[in-house]
Amino acid sequence: MKEIKFTIPTSFKELKDSIIIKLKWLGHPTRRQNHAKVLTELEKEICAELNSGYWSADISETMRKSLTGGYPNGKINRLINKAYRELK
Repeated sequence: MKEIKFTIPTSFKELKDSIIIKLKWLGHPTRRQNHAKVLTELEKEICAELNSGYWSADISETMRKSLTGGYPNGKINRLINKAYRELK
């Protein structure tokens, strides 16, 4: 004889916990780490390109510093961080 066991949530907390367990893969930590890594690499590549000599005649030094400065001053850094927060 075989037994089948069903669990039915009887309270809102149990229902919420069971849904979170079933959908746990949505907030998977390795996915978030990968997103952060990809966005950080993107930021570094954009900043390196803007600071290369190719753009020196088109973009002033002040503008490049305001775009590529580190946290919290750089516009590119703020845009990347905003995008990362929206990915969660």
